[in-house]
Amino acid sequence: MKILNRKLKAFSLIEISIVLIVIGLITTAIFKGQDLIESARLQATLQEMNQLKLSVIHYRDQFGQWPGNDVRAQQRFGTGVSNGSGRGLIMGSESAQAWIHLKAAGLIENPLSEAKIGGHYIIAGNPSGLQGNYIVLSGHSDEITGMLTPQQAMRLKGKAGEMHPGEGQLIIQSASGQNTTACLTGQTYNLKSNHPSCIVLMKI
Repeated sequence: MKILNRKLKAFSLIEISIVLIVIGLITTAIFKGQDLIESARLQATLQEMNQLKLSVIHYRDQFGQWPGNDVRAQQRFGTGVSNGSGRGLIMGSESAQAWIHLKAAGLIENPLSEAKIGGHYIIAGNPSGLQGNYIVLSGHSDEITGMLTPQQAMRLKGKAGEMHPGEGQLIIQSASGQNTTACLTGQTYNLKSNHPSCIVLMKI
């Protein structure tokens, strides 16, 4: 048997370096693309919340009642809707009814809106210890749960031109049932956490 001895050609250090640089550039581009997509979704979410707020305010200005809490909803829109208590706060089952009132008034297209970033919007009175009616970005449609990571919440706040979590048109809080510092440590975002532990509330 003949044994052929051949000298194998290996990659040079320069060639290996070029390959590693190309891989690094591709990886950076992928992460940058993901970051741009999330940034666009957060911007769209802020626009959605503002549009929904305007729809709710328009309903209030037009009918003198809050959607869901409207005591004359059946008189205005007929069957398929329920009257609210008329007490000024959208409470309990009135949160779900608010979407029906808004749609009946032609102010929204879908009875229950899903956010661009994921999760759902809830229209509720006195949520999470706050006073008044709010639009809440939540992980679920039937209860207020965490939706955004602290990093996402901070970026959304920044897009609204605001800094402090507890001040301004957007209020950031740790979701109920979470560790009290899961989203925030005082007025500082817990950026070490990647858990969706933050809820976002917009005062109407």
